[in-house]
Amino acid sequence: MEMTTIGAAIYKDIEKNEYLNKLYDKLLFNYGLKLFGINNVQPREINVPHLLRFADILSKSIDDEKAEQHKLMAQEIVALLHALDQEDERIQYYLGSVLTNVTNFRGMNIKAADYISNELYERVFTQFSQDYLRIPAAPDRYFFKAQKEIYDKFSAKYLSYSAPTSLGKSYVMRMYIKEKIEKNGAGNFTIIVPTKALINEVTANITGDLGEILYEKNYRIVTSAGAVALEEEHNFIFVMTPERLLYLLILLPDMSMEYLFIDEAHKISKRDERSAYYYKIVDMLAKRKHAPHIVFASPNIPNPDIYLQLVSNMGEGESFNLATKFSPVNQEKFLIDCKGHDFYFYNENTQKLMKLSSFDPNKELLDFVRELGEGKRNIIYSNNKEKVIEYALAYANGLSPLQDSELLQLAEDIRNEVHNYYYLADIITKGVAYHMGYLPATIRVRIELLYKKGSIKTLFCTSTLLEGVNLPADNLFITSHKNGGDMGPVDFRNLMGRVGRIEFNLYGNVFLVAMKYRTNKERFLSLLQEEIEPQKLSVVTALSDVQKEKIVKTLESGSTELIKEPDQSPSEYSLVRKFSNILLKDIVNERESRVRKEFAEYLNPEIEKKILERFYDKDNPMDEDITLSVDQTETLQDRIRGGLHYPSIHIGGRANYNELYNFLVELCDIFKWETYEMDTLGFRNKDTGELSRLKHYAFVLNQWVSGIPIERMIADQISQNEEKNRQYNSGNVSRPAYVKYKGHYVPFENTREHVNALIGNMLEDIEDIILFRISNYFLRFSKEYRTVYPDDTFMDWYEFVEYGSTDPIAIWIQRNGFTREAAAYMTSAGRNLIIHTEDGKLRIKAELFSTENQSIKREAEQIRYNSPEIFVY
Repeated sequence: MEMTTIGAAIYKDIEKNEYLNKLYDKLLFNYGLKLFGINNVQPREINVPHLLRFADILSKSIDDEKAEQHKLMAQEIVALLHALDQEDERIQYYLGSVLTNVTNFRGMNIKAADYISNELYERVFTQFSQDYLRIPAAPDRYFFKAQKEIYDKFSAKYLSYSAPTSLGKSYVMRMYIKEKIEKNGAGNFTIIVPTKALINEVTANITGDLGEILYEKNYRIVTSAGAVALEEEHNFIFVMTPERLLYLLILLPDMSMEYLFIDEAHKISKRDERSAYYYKIVDMLAKRKHAPHIVFASPNIPNPDIYLQLVSNMGEGESFNLATKFSPVNQEKFLIDCKGHDFYFYNENTQKLMKLSSFDPNKELLDFVRELGEGKRNIIYSNNKEKVIEYALAYANGLSPLQDSELLQLAEDIRNEVHNYYYLADIITKGVAYHMGYLPATIRVRIELLYKKGSIKTLFCTSTLLEGVNLPADNLFITSHKNGGDMGPVDFRNLMGRVGRIEFNLYGNVFLVAMKYRTNKERFLSLLQEEIEPQKLSVVTALSDVQKEKIVKTLESGSTELIKEPDQSPSEYSLVRKFSNILLKDIVNERESRVRKEFAEYLNPEIEKKILERFYDKDNPMDEDITLSVDQTETLQDRIRGGLHYPSIHIGGRANYNELYNFLVELCDIFKWETYEMDTLGFRNKDTGELSRLKHYAFVLNQWVSGIPIERMIADQISQNEEKNRQYNSGNVSRPAYVKYKGHYVPFENTREHVNALIGNMLEDIEDIILFRISNYFLRFSKEYRTVYPDDTFMDWYEFVEYGSTDPIAIWIQRNGFTREAAAYMTSAGRNLIIHTEDGKLRIKAELFSTENQSIKREAEQIRYNSPEIFVY
């Protein structure tokens, strides 16, 4: 007979205790009444001493499976009781006690800093816990117990872990990097982040963590393969997207790496083209003689071990995986049903929505944002960019400008750097903003800083919030259960986890808003109730058995061109192509990988021999790039040998438009854009037969590489549209100028609405088409040109695109970490800041630190730590 301890008996299914759940339900109900300001409904009577006793018991849970759940519930109970009655000394005492028991010492510092236990053994335990959880690289701060468990596993060769969004997964990485650098001062570290927006945030955080240590230990933070620091003798911290890191590894194959941290690793499960890069990078690094430690960090998933499968040569005992559900903050979930006009609260224990009360049918989303968000920091999420702007404008319409000098300055800078008509400039003076991935980095970063500071109180955003951007919200309003397609449980939990930050509070409020159209209560409830299923790798879910067989037969025939399936999205099609490229390179180079393993059923020695015969070329070995197929690479090399080259740059930094457009048309043929980029670079107008979008992209590209400021680019596009309309009205052209407005192409009019639509389109074109798609193709062109003509010097348009300039000084400034906007300032209005030293080196005068331009000043302060040698005092 198995023995059961008293502790095990107490905690077994305690969360299902009927009396506890009655008290807990009353607590949520009363908190909801207070939060919504409902005065016509009587609060329910709560036996507070009993509920506090339950919280105390739950906070000490030793249950094998549910201890974290119990401790979260304990923390939530005392936090909400304290929110309902901040003067009750018993509640204040239990708040400190419970936070101590769950080792949430950071929560104690903000809500129960004066707590001292009445019991001697508890005081001893607290001191012991604090010593154990003290952060080596920040001795005045403490890990949460779950963070400490993760931290202690970083010494393993391979680790994969998952945790709630609010636990601070990347913070643990940064503290480990800091400790290693302080102690050893050697070895390179790499952090992969999913977006360029996160590069800025992580870089700023690491700079803040290390400060002068960067210089003392000879470290440089590098965010692109073009960084000047890579030409010098340093240790490095690489912060890059998967695409940038793969290019770095191809360019510098001998660059050592001690640690590879993959943040937001659940992206490996996404069925889009970017997930393929993770497979390639991990396989390349894991097969090195001195392979790095590899760490995968994911939000909320139950099976983080799945990503360890990417390491194909992992030995026994080399890996660890762990999943924690502990969060230092709780999310209180409410539903606002705009169809039924009812408020609900959600009980996580019973998984039920419980009605609070009804509300005035005339009330809409923004009424609730105003009432619930007064004096708080609010984020409103929508899946639709146009809706984000529409909501932000309507919300700001009823507000008066704030007399905040930083907001006024940012508004003025937006007008100067983007356009005088840009909506964002008007609403930001009222403490309201919108946040989208295509905003210029200088503006986006300042919005984030002013939101964290509290000057901006209300922020409307799209899925950039899902990509890992960390902002301290008190309230999160979710107006859509979509993120492109239907949102799954992982993304939904990740989104909700963005509310409530331990630096400010113990909980945050999530309001699921079932709008009259497009969203429904039932889907929100389903997402709340759904358990996050074990994740699968994209190489499993994106490839059907039929597709695998087709890929193998295609390669066996000597071809690499795949036919797009009717139901495949462009991104899924691109992902399958990249997996095909990885498979081919693995067979030719005789390497095992997770991707090759997926095709094992359709491969045998005879088939692999045929593929080798078709593709192996000892004089021209395959490189590691997975962007292009073999046939595309061969065609490109043939065209280059036949005389294809980048367009010439003329005075003023521009190419001849026709020459540039014709060059892009050549690339369209080589890279098969009409097949692989059919919605963008290869889009052909059905009526005219023209590559109409490519013509537009050529215009934007030419302006971008010439260094023209974004404000001028927008003004030129408006002028071009007006000129085309004049020509149309005169009968000289058959079509007027069009603008994409609210999802449709309509004739352009020089109205504020159409100008703002044009601005959004232009910024998206720069971010997605120029800096991502065209940049990747130009990167490949430059690489192949060097292969064909290794001794030639040439105008590298990849570099021009990457830095948005043909000016060598502007490019040098950016290669040292400054933005395009800062480089433009230092090569125009601030040109006296750049000097040439006696030995011919470029340097920047320290006067830059006194500039009135806040964006550039912030950049300079950060770069001062990372590249101190470029400044002269």
